[in-house]
Amino acid sequence: METDNKPDQKAVSFALERAAQGKEWAVVEYLCSLQTDNMPDQKSVSKALTAAIDERNWKLAVQLCAMTGDNQPDAQSVEYALIQMAFYNQRDSVATLCAMKTDNKPTQDSVNKALKKAAESKEWGIVEYFCTLESNNKPNQEAVSNALKRAAEEQNWDTVILLCSIKTENKPDEQTIAEAQELRKKYCGEKTDNRQNEEETQRKQFADEDEKDHYNQERQEKGTGDQQSEEEKQRKQFADEDEKDQYNEERQEKGTGDQQSEKETQHKQFADEDEKDQSNQERQEKGTGDQQSEKETQHNQFADEDKKDQYNDEKRQEADRTQTKDSLSETFEKDTLDKTLEQKRTSREEIIASTIPKINKALATLQQKIGDIDKHHFREAFAEANKLLSKLQEAKTQYLNDLNNVDIKTADANHVFKEQCHTLINNAKTVLERDLGWGDYLSNLFKAIANAVIRTVTFGNVNTFFNYARSESVLAIEEAEQSFKSIPDLNS
Repeated sequence: METDNKPDQKAVSFALERAAQGKEWAVVEYLCSLQTDNMPDQKSVSKALTAAIDERNWKLAVQLCAMTGDNQPDAQSVEYALIQMAFYNQRDSVATLCAMKTDNKPTQDSVNKALKKAAESKEWGIVEYFCTLESNNKPNQEAVSNALKRAAEEQNWDTVILLCSIKTENKPDEQTIAEAQELRKKYCGEKTDNRQNEEETQRKQFADEDEKDHYNQERQEKGTGDQQSEEEKQRKQFADEDEKDQYNEERQEKGTGDQQSEKETQHKQFADEDEKDQSNQERQEKGTGDQQSEKETQHNQFADEDKKDQYNDEKRQEADRTQTKDSLSETFEKDTLDKTLEQKRTSREEIIASTIPKINKALATLQQKIGDIDKHHFREAFAEANKLLSKLQEAKTQYLNDLNNVDIKTADANHVFKEQCHTLINNAKTVLERDLGWGDYLSNLFKAIANAVIRTVTFGNVNTFFNYARSESVLAIEEAEQSFKSIPDLNS
């Protein structure tokens, strides 16, 4: 745009900062790529880089660090990027920054700080990469020695061996190497002693087992004699059985004569049975009439049983109808309960969709303000602000979990969350107000969170929201925004 009313550098810089705050990374990338006279200034580009790093947008962060124009990010922002990339184990990004040729490339001091951060977070791959650099910004001897000491304390012997083998002028000092090797020898020696104790225990166990085997062998030999006695006993038992068989045989021979007498007895018995059959026939003829009467009795009994079966069928059908009714009632109650639970969940989802973005927005402003802190001059305040942000994010996560749990009342979840935020902000307020003058901002931060929670209950139908304190800095920002809005539309 070459017209007289095109936006100047100040307006474009302001637009870049707002785009970074809103996480509009495509807009950030475009504005930073401008090569015109109204391209964003170095300060806004540095802020955009910090915002990209804080959101873990490593690809964009590397692109911004590699800018070569007059508005390239300052060395302090590049250093912050390098430290965070090391902390989050972004090895490719770290290698790209260390290989930069621009005047804002990471200095040796920056690499020292990043190496320390990587060692503290136990990112040993990054530690080994830094310590094996051969460029001018490679870490100094003190930084490498501290990394070796930390690796030995964490018993990372692979890293210890690698760092002890460095031959360049920044190799660890002799004392640190000796202490690391002594520590390694101590831990490895303890493992050797443990192995020896274990082997001694095993040898003792084997000796006990040999003693046990010897005892079992003696019992087995003793058992052989008992077995022979058992066989003698069996032979005697078989001899007694032979005598018993002989006795039975003699009784069988004697029984042959008795069998003939038994036949005569049977012949007489058959004669008696003929007489008995004749008597039975007479009784059978007489019983025919009785049988007919019995059939009539059975017929009447069967009729009664049919009625009984019909009655039982009717009772069974009635029981089935009752069971079906109960089942339908139980199903209806279950469906009603499920429907109520689903309504609760839907309501909670609406509450979450309405509330969490507002809380995220409030925390995003805190994160942005932390990025503006001069952490070299206000180290305590910078640490306190980061701690506050972390604790508020943890409280928000717990609050989200409570809202997702329909067994917890919304009012109870709101109360707990507001109390946590109030306590955290008050605890941090002393330092942040003293060093940074954040008194009004922290009050407004809590009110923003409280208003978001109030909307959870009221859905915007109640006007009892907290009013924000309007400090001079806030008024100045509003005036700047108003000036920005007054800039003519690019498309007009």
